[in-house]
Amino acid sequence: MATDSITIRASSFTGDEDSLNSIGVDLDKYLPKYYMNGVATNLNGLELTYENLRTLNTLIINYAPIRYNLDIHYFMGDSQGYYNELFEEPIQFTYPQLQSISSIGELIDIRKYKPDGYKAKVQYNGALTVEELLLASPIYVYYSQIENEQSKNIVINYKHELDDGTFSDSDPSIINVKETDFIEGMKLKDFIPINGKKPAGNYYGDGYIVDASGEDLITYETIETVYTIHYPRVENTIFVEYYVGTYPSWSRLTSITIKTKYKEAYDTSFNLVQDLNINLDRYHTSEYQSG
Repeated sequence: MATDSITIRASSFTGDEDSLNSIGVDLDKYLPKYYMNGVATNLNGLELTYENLRTLNTLIINYAPIRYNLDIHYFMGDSQGYYNELFEEPIQFTYPQLQSISSIGELIDIRKYKPDGYKAKVQYNGALTVEELLLASPIYVYYSQIENEQSKNIVINYKHELDDGTFSDSDPSIINVKETDFIEGMKLKDFIPINGKKPAGNYYGDGYIVDASGEDLITYETIETVYTIHYPRVENTIFVEYYVGTYPSWSRLTSITIKTKYKEAYDTSFNLVQDLNINLDRYHTSEYQSG
């Protein structure tokens, strides 16, 4: 976050209830909202003396996020449309945790008590902020039975990049999803095995979903029936260095860099030189043989 430099004198220590604050160290100078008071973590139980601080030379002050409690009540629906409370339990969350989620279903483990054949719904429509969540507590989770559950097949077309930059013919897989498989906060990557058919070796990067993102929030109604996943070739940097002289007394002239993707045709260095159009005689002079 920040670095400060302060001067601490031996005269600042009285030996009587010395503290970091009393000797001029403001532990909470950079205290962020939603975080606990600062703690000098590298003191590690050392006695607060001038000699110890001089030996440490540096104080590391950490701010830990406050852990907030949120009460969750779970209800089970019956065939008549009535809901009976199963139980309640608290969960904890922090401000940084809220910054990394986009749905209440990512904060609450809705599947924890969900029976088979039931869909789950969280009764919360507020923003994912500390203030609104605490104001809304307790939050209710409802499990509703589905009598005629729907399902559908999802076709996943896997393709890998070819030498010419196009992608191969599809190597498809089919998965079946049910209506009750979906809960609030689930993402497309929870259903689609993005790297399920990634080619072996180090020449291909991780797959990506064409025209979609694995981070997209998804429901039974919004999930498509066909997805395509591409595996791109990894781009590598090749260093070409030019030398003059005779073995073993070579003198380096210069070097160039070339970015390229692996190709199946690169069986030999000659194939690589040809394909990348590397000029072996780029720095050739009449005093030397060809490169």
